[in-house]
Amino acid sequence: MSKQFYVEPGFLVRVGGLWHDHQAALFVEEDENAEVYLANRGVAGSCLGVYSYARLDQVAPPMGLRCAPRYYDAGCLPYDGARYGT
Repeated sequence: MSKQFYVEPGFLVRVGGLWHDHQAALFVEEDENAEVYLANRGVAGSCLGVYSYARLDQVAPPMGLRCAPRYYDAGCLPYDGARYGT
């Protein structure tokens, strides 16, 4: 079963060789990793971490990712801009 996330503005995420920005949802399959990068004018900058499927928590995702809507009721809030001061 895949895990779904959205990318926070100001970050880029690579999953399975594909790059994702804040304009689309991303899905991580059991055999994939999510690489989270700071975005610098649309280009990947510093890598903040590489997260295996097992390490990705959909209720408390790592910096740069946010919950998919189905997890809002579980305590994950939608992006409101305050988390990163944007």
